[in-house]
Amino acid sequence: MKLPARIMVAAHTSKIAGPVQALGGWLQSRRAGFTLLSLPFGYSGIPFATEQRYQAGALASTVQGHPAQGWDPWLWAKDFLFVLRRGWAAGGRTDLFIGVDCLNALAGLVLRALGRVDRVAFYVIDYTPHRFTNPVLNGLYGAIDRIAATRSDVVWNLSERMRDVRRSQGVPEARNTLVPVGVELGKVRHPARAQVRRHSLLYMGALHDNKGIQLAIEAFPEILKKVPGASLHIIGYGPFEAQAKALAAASPAHRRIHVPGGMGHDQLFRQVPRFGVALAPYLDDPGSYTWWCDPTKPKEYLACGLPLIITKVPWVWERVADPLRPLGLAIDYRKDQLVKAAIRLLGDDRYYWRCRRNALAFAAGLAWDDIYDRAFGAEESAA
Repeated sequence: MKLPARIMVAAHTSKIAGPVQALGGWLQSRRAGFTLLSLPFGYSGIPFATEQRYQAGALASTVQGHPAQGWDPWLWAKDFLFVLRRGWAAGGRTDLFIGVDCLNALAGLVLRALGRVDRVAFYVIDYTPHRFTNPVLNGLYGAIDRIAATRSDVVWNLSERMRDVRRSQGVPEARNTLVPVGVELGKVRHPARAQVRRHSLLYMGALHDNKGIQLAIEAFPEILKKVPGASLHIIGYGPFEAQAKALAAASPAHRRIHVPGGMGHDQLFRQVPRFGVALAPYLDDPGSYTWWCDPTKPKEYLACGLPLIITKVPWVWERVADPLRPLGLAIDYRKDQLVKAAIRLLGDDRYYWRCRRNALAFAAGLAWDDIYDRAFGAEESAA
């Protein structure tokens, strides 16, 4: 496969690894010439927007941009202008501009109109028709999303649910592609069976109030009564971190709840496979990002071999609940169901190890390398 000579990626980022970091790593591994414009979310704790230029996959230069703090709409405006400035300053034409989210894709479309970009890929890693409670702001978001989808040269969607939205917007099938979430399988370090902490529950990922962390903490004392050796671990960064620690400290089972903060992605892939059961108790909201997207966390759990307790929100729950090849248990967002599911997976050895084997088999097809090989192979054919 021959990659475009000049690639630019513009993306909003946080400390939680996901598709953006995976794409950057894939491009480096292919010794590509590319520019990565990283635009941190205001809550991320990352101080500045940055431009990183790579030549033959190696970092050649870094430019520091504006501070990544402030009122969100003002910060997004500065992000948009930063992408335009850096795209113009690149000189010559960028062969492929990958805009991760609609605002960045819109910047790519402006650069294309100015003659600085040949092709624009709108990489949709999150979507919801109800992103903002403010109707004016939400209407603006919807308009930008539609422009990005209908005028980009290709749309990379994380899920079939997203592809259905693009179909309703009139995006032709040839430009409406699926680029699902993958996993860096080569970084996972699988322990010996005796090293697995069978009675441990793990939540790992971004700490937000819609991820069900509070439900896990609320349910845990009842789980502990039935499984006395159980423990609950909540690992990650995010705006809900302080509240999670406060809820854990107030729990009657606080001695068995651990909220250590975040850790590096590589370290996670060494540590997570040693845990027993994974938790993904998303709030049941059809308007949430999770309902529309292909969240990274469940796939990373499964790649690490952890049977999964997941609410019936993202599409992957149906695969988890497959009666012939179960990967764990799917539940409604209810404490009693979470307690029941946790007790079964923590206590039923036969079912547990069956789910663990199935999880590893399912994850074997989730390599990021294969996913991006297909996406860029299709892009090469279309260019």
